[in-house]
Amino acid sequence: MRGSERTFHLFSNFFNVPVPSFNSVRSWVYRFGLYMMQSECERRDDWIFILDHTVQLGQRKCLLILGIPEERLKIKGYALRHQDVTVLTIDVVTSSTGEIVAKQLEKAAKKAGTPKQILSDHGSDIKKGVRLYREERPSIIYTYDVTHKMAALLKQELQKDEKWLSFLKQCGKSCKSLKQTNLYFLAPPRQRTKARYSSVSPQIQWAQKVINWQQRNDYTEIDRSFVLDQQTIAAVEDEYGDSVSRLLRAMPSKTYAGRDAFTESLVEQIGNETAERITPIIYPAAEQGRRKFFEKLGWVAAYKEELTVYAQMIDLTTLVQEQVKQEGLNQASYQKFEKNIADISLSPRACRLAKAISAYLRTEGEQMLDQQTLLGTSDIIESVIGKYKYFSSGCSTQDIGKMILTIPVFTTQLTCGLVKTAMESVQALDINKWADDLLGKSTLSKRRTLSYALENDTKST
Repeated sequence: MRGSERTFHLFSNFFNVPVPSFNSVRSWVYRFGLYMMQSECERRDDWIFILDHTVQLGQRKCLLILGIPEERLKIKGYALRHQDVTVLTIDVVTSSTGEIVAKQLEKAAKKAGTPKQILSDHGSDIKKGVRLYREERPSIIYTYDVTHKMAALLKQELQKDEKWLSFLKQCGKSCKSLKQTNLYFLAPPRQRTKARYSSVSPQIQWAQKVINWQQRNDYTEIDRSFVLDQQTIAAVEDEYGDSVSRLLRAMPSKTYAGRDAFTESLVEQIGNETAERITPIIYPAAEQGRRKFFEKLGWVAAYKEELTVYAQMIDLTTLVQEQVKQEGLNQASYQKFEKNIADISLSPRACRLAKAISAYLRTEGEQMLDQQTLLGTSDIIESVIGKYKYFSSGCSTQDIGKMILTIPVFTTQLTCGLVKTAMESVQALDINKWADDLLGKSTLSKRRTLSYALENDTKST
């Protein structure tokens, strides 16, 4: 929004155009968002409700309900874009319970019509709220979002796995120890503190890449130098005895710029024949890059067998997510998944996970009619909330405030006529009234009040 103001300043150097302030641009966005949020939507009996909470700093919680008609899915497909959905309600509360969520669903249904399907993660308050809402409407299909379900299945498999927990602990240590070193390009990805089982593949893929990199047996990207010291001599002595180690001890302890310089000095001291004989031992022992690698990351190879199993499990969850997100959910979804994995040789743990995935697909699909395919993922609402958080990250405070009015802007196909109508229908005063009624006093306003009080106290003393 501040960038918009600067852009107008640039244009004003060449064209006679007024330059709106940042506050004006922000006000326009808020007015358009409020207009879209208060606009009537088409009442239908095939709405699909997608709901989720977003929480930032402070006590406020925002429940967002998006909607898309089933008929539109047949046109748009199941991989939705922001403009494919409609914002039905945005409710801000200081606490959320199942009863409150049920009322919010009733509010959305009053605006759009009773939904055919409700889609969400299984957060406790949302799950209870949907259950309460469906008590009098049992025909409504309630679908567990595939992304969150796969994370739950992985959590069930991994949260008590000592090897997995040990692996994550080692990853955390390596991430810290490799900072400010020439091995930082091999550092593991940072672990998420929230929803960590929704993103376990980066650590597994990193470890497999490290093992593959190790098998190249080329450590020059870490350090090209070779060193002759007691550690190198001891490795040779263990394999070839004291006769060779005595010759090496006659050489001064020294670091060589590279393999060629080290070889040249070695041949000069102990002869070409002996140098060639001890090459398989002395080169790995003297190579500085190899030493540094094994000191910091040698532990990864110990998890090679487990990583293969973990990778299989991730592949299964990725496969089912791609299927559901691209093709939706129906009665035959579990059969297609089982067919896709029929030729894969799975470990016992991966086989157990595959059965759990198939059971999930079967349970969800049984709710649907023959030949009916509905939505199976709430990724679209996660994306919309993520975009809102990106925009709101520039605010001086991170609590939920007027910035939530940007959400209807993300999900609307903007046209000149629509913007003109919104500007004519909603004024800045309407924004303030809406904020006072729904949000109350903002954190920034409270801070200003505090600063004003402190200034007056200072002046009075």
